[in-house]
Amino acid sequence: LADADYSQLQNMSQPGGFLERFVFLGGLAVINVAGGGSIRTDIAPGGVNLASASQQANAETVLNAIHPYMTGEGFGGDPLSASSFNSWNPTSRGFLTDLPVGAATVLRSDVTAPTWIEYNYGAGRVIVTTLTYCTPGQPNSMNRALDNLLKYGRFYSGGAQTPAATVTATPTPTETRTATPTFTGQVTKTS
Repeated sequence: LADADYSQLQNMSQPGGFLERFVFLGGLAVINVAGGGSIRTDIAPGGVNLASASQQANAETVLNAIHPYMTGEGFGGDPLSASSFNSWNPTSRGFLTDLPVGAATVLRSDVTAPTWIEYNYGAGRVIVTTLTYCTPGQPNSMNRALDNLLKYGRFYSGGAQTPAATVTATPTPTETRTATPTFTGQVTKTS
């Protein structure tokens, strides 16, 4: 992302920003940040930061092998392992800091810092990664990892559905009447 893109992402992720409200009200945000060369603060709802973006890793450690993103189960994904993230040249650029309480770290870089996290935020969910998905010339394992990310993002139901329900406040309560069923015809026998 360019500097202007990070600024826009920070504005949308701050309290009251579009992305923060969308997730808080039940949406799902999948945020992939990789590169930029400097520390970026508040790149996701809840105050997640991207640190040492110039630091690159070429391998990932799987911290949660039974996570659906890794197993591919339930959403038609492919099974992934640590070797699925090797030799992307680089696999990740930077790592995540200031994780919200309860955030699950699925992957960490070979420099022992989180690179793929997931957490609840309000009624919604946030996934943040620093992996170099979509970089030209990557091995086929990168395509499977990206495919899993896209499929997993559609995996949710309930509170993390997109789009979320909206609520419109009114100054006074409005009574809503339910129609009473009426008899509309007579049942007749046919031969």
